[in-house]
Amino acid sequence: GGVPSGWVSGDRLREERVSSMMRPGQRNVRLRLCLLVGLLLTLPARADEGRRNISKATTITEAGTYLVTRSFTSATDPVILIAADDVTLDLGGQLVSSTNVGALASIIKIADGKTRITIQNGRLSGSYHGIIHDVTGSYGAGALRLRLENIELANTSNTGMVIRDLQYLELLSCTVIGCLNGIDFYALPSLPTFGGRAIGNRLEGKGLVTGLGLTGFVGGEVRGNLLSGGYALSVSG
Repeated sequence: GGVPSGWVSGDRLREERVSSMMRPGQRNVRLRLCLLVGLLLTLPARADEGRRNISKATTITEAGTYLVTRSFTSATDPVILIAADDVTLDLGGQLVSSTNVGALASIIKIADGKTRITIQNGRLSGSYHGIIHDVTGSYGAGALRLRLENIELANTSNTGMVIRDLQYLELLSCTVIGCLNGIDFYALPSLPTFGGRAIGNRLEGKGLVTGLGLTGFVGGEVRGNLLSGGYALSVSG
């Protein structure tokens, strides 16, 4: 059975003997270690120190990885401006929406001349355009290498994506619905062709004049896409 009243168990006796054999400094160290271990066990996991969080309208001016941590709506134009090379924007499964439908307004704008950009994993809604680069048509600002993956874009009042000055494109598992036009991609005029892949995308919705437009696209792969519109797929190169 249990230990009779007034008796000391063997385990407790051994613990008291060990404690009594420790010098005061050793007992203090042991106590501090126990407190430290307990504190570490209660702390939340730390985020990747190289990642920066976004929860409102933002201008990105440094290379790195950025994560949208909550859904939000803004009237700022653009809502997110990418003004640096070598940027990965992870939408984190969140919805970023815009109430600004003014001409050439956008949710995400890639500043002229920037390259090696990845945008992925989330939803965009509203505005005049969804994602743009060099949309004013100046052209030649720089050869853009762009990866767009697992993005759902809906309800822009004009074209879902307008991207000019492309050198290389990856468009993977993206959806554009409820927009006047789907996606228009253009090469550099000085280097009037670009390569890449457009795989597993769905472009459909209201009044789509062009589902997927690839002007200057050569040497790439286009497959597994569901397209609708007056010109569901327009390719020239």
